[in-house]
Order: sequence, then C-alpha cells, then structure tokens
Amino acid sequence: MDLLGDRVVKRLKRAALRHPDAALRAAAVLGTLLGPGSRWAPTPAEIAAVLGESEPRAVRAIQGRMAANVLRSLALGAVLNRRGVAAASDRVHVVHSERLLSPRAEGRPVVAVVAHVGAGRGGSAMFEKLGVPARVATLRGTPAVTGYVQFETVGDGLRAAGFLRRAAADLAEGIVPIVPFDGALDGAIPVSFLGRQLDVGRGLPFLAARGARLLPVTSRWIGNTGRIETTIHPPFPDFADPATEQSGHALAQTIARWFEDYVLRNPGELRLWKFQDLHEAKRVVESPALVQTG
Repeated sequence: MDLLGDRVVKRLKRAALRHPDAALRAAAVLGTLLGPGSRWAPTPAEIAAVLGESEPRAVRAIQGRMAANVLRSLALGAVLNRRGVAAASDRVHVVHSERLLSPRAEGRPVVAVVAHVGAGRGGSAMFEKLGVPARVATLRGTPAVTGYVQFETVGDGLRAAGFLRRAAADLAEGIVPIVPFDGALDGAIPVSFLGRQLDVGRGLPFLAARGARLLPVTSRWIGNTGRIETTIHPPFPDFADPATEQSGHALAQTIARWFEDYVLRNPGELRLWKFQDLHEAKRVVESPALVQTG
C-alpha cells in the first residue's frame, strides 16, 4: 500500500501555505522513510538501468532522496504559485555568487545553465535573493509574477524561439537567461547522457555565439530541511565558434557530460520525471563526432 498517496500530498500543500517550514521538514522525512516503494521514487530495477546502482542500501538512499525532493518541491510549489518565487528567496543560501556578479559588473553577459536536478526553483529564487533580473525558460507551469524573475513557458518551438530572441536582446541589459540544458528549446542536438540519448536545445550554443559566458548552476535541499543551497560553478569553456554545427554539438556534449558527472556524484538529485524520461529513452554509444543509437 502506498502511504504517500494523493491525500497526503494535498495535506502537505495545504500545510505549506500556513506553516511552510514544518510542512517542508515533514515532506523530507516522509519521503526519506516512506518514499521507497511509493510512486514518488523509481524501482530498484529502474535505478540499476539508468544509474548503474544495485547495492540495496544505496538504492534505498536514492529512492528516499528522490521522494523527499519530489514532496518538498510539491509543497514549496503550492506556496510559490500563490506568493511568487520571492517567497523562497530567504530559504536560499548562495555559494560563489561572485561567479555571477563579477562578470556582470565587467559588462560580460552571462547565462545560467540549469538541469532538472535538485531543488526546483532554487535557481530562480537565488536571482530574487541577489536582486539580479533574470528571464527563465520553463517547460511546465509558471509561478506568480515576481520582482526580478520573469517566467516564460516554452512548450513549443515558436515560443521557444521567441524566448531565445528576447534573451539574446536582453544580454546587453544585464538580464540573465536561465536555460535548462536538458529541455530542447528550439531544434534538438542529440547528446549522450547517462547512457541514453538526450535531445538538448540549440539555445545555449546560440547564446554562447553572442558572447555570453555559460555558468552551470545547481540547487539542492539541505538535509531534511526546507532550506536550499544554490551553487554557481565555474563557467563552461568558451568555444571558438559555437554557431557552427560541430562546435555547437561539442558544447552541448560538454554541458551534458558536466551534469552527468554531477548526477553520478549525487544520484538522488535527479528529478523523478526526468529520470522516467531517461529510462524510456534510447540507449546510445557515444563517438567523438556524434551520438549513435545502439
């Protein structure tokens, strides 16, 4: 019997609107203890297939972490949809903010590169905390409008292309695009990710070709709490001409490999729905020049 059914989730969401700290801690504990075996975590066979992990204790830890992350994201989402991302800014501890603020002060445009790992909305809440204007590409619902962060749903190619045109125009104004590398915004570049074919968008090479520095950003829940640690990592290398097909693919694969390494070091941070997408994706064999389906 799944003890983390819809009724429990609804209660967590309602509780989060009244007592967010208590609800987020409860979500973490419930996910850790009851997540394995629930629909909020993958099965051991699925974890072995995607992450290559089969040791029972490690598998259970991954399941518990994934479930805890899902439940906390759902509880926090109920608050943000009502009150905006600014409501989460006090929850975020930012690590290495200088990697974002220094190039902006020097006039160098930057792009925050995120993935569907860790704490959802941690990156956008960081921008609210730092008071830096940002434009966020999102594949799923958008929270309420906030002071510094503007959300845009890019569910189809036309809207994705519009987002990228506006993001490129905004670079000179110091507005930072937040782009998920693992969502195909416009067109698709096939890369290898966890042994699966992942189609990533052409948006990051497009923005890099306009002189933007690409900064990987990760967010994770701290322990079994309702607080989030968001880290700005060293920038990806500049490519000579990311507008060309070969350099664009090399850049996309470099980004994919960086996030793959992050997930392998922190396997419980992969978001459940992205894990499920990867589980259904084609297995691939990577060559230096392209990704071949096998």
